[in-house]
Amino acid sequence: MEIVNFLALDTSSKILKIAIKINSKVITVDDEDNSRHVENLLPAIDKCLKKIKCDKSEINYIGVCTGPGSFTGIRIGIATALGISYSSGIIFGFSAFDIYKYLLKDHNNSVIIPVIDAKKERVYCSFIEADKDINYFDITPDEIINNIKSKYDGKEIIFIGEDFKIIKDKIKNKVSFIEKFKNGYSSKDLTGYIGQLIQTEKKLNYPHPIYIRKSDAEVEYLKKINS
Repeated sequence: MEIVNFLALDTSSKILKIAIKINSKVITVDDEDNSRHVENLLPAIDKCLKKIKCDKSEINYIGVCTGPGSFTGIRIGIATALGISYSSGIIFGFSAFDIYKYLLKDHNNSVIIPVIDAKKERVYCSFIEADKDINYFDITPDEIINNIKSKYDGKEIIFIGEDFKIIKDKIKNKVSFIEKFKNGYSSKDLTGYIGQLIQTEKKLNYPHPIYIRKSDAEVEYLKKINS
């Protein structure tokens, strides 16, 4: 049986998440470093490996969160994972929303709605159902309400993630819902998800960033070249 030693990274939000499992030794990090991931990520990985007395060369799988979330954060995570993979491990990507679907896999008659602040009075979200692929949306709270009323009447609605608080007042009293993972998922949740993903997936996905909208810099650039 294959030994599964993995490193998993999530730099898509302000909280740096790292999960490492090598030869049954597990170490996790949840560091609210105000998105200073470019400074902290590699030192944090090295510190974790030193603590469990292991080496990067023992890692044979490297997973990285591809979004949705911070444009810069996603790029930092993918670039770091790629750099490490050149000398050690098979690299693959996963979505933050994939993790929520895994964590709530027993809620078969529910619609899971992760919420990530997209600024400009909009959010990145999805309407996750057990038997369907995940789609990504960049929408307003009113559009979320309309989707729930028109498509998911009678289903249990579960809002997920710390950014739900940004739109909660606009949602409550208009639709019925419950909240879970109010602080988002943890690196321990990440550990469980990555372990089952490696064991069950026949083909792991290469890490392509999930950018639901163009960055402000891209928008400005396109304005310039089209003007």
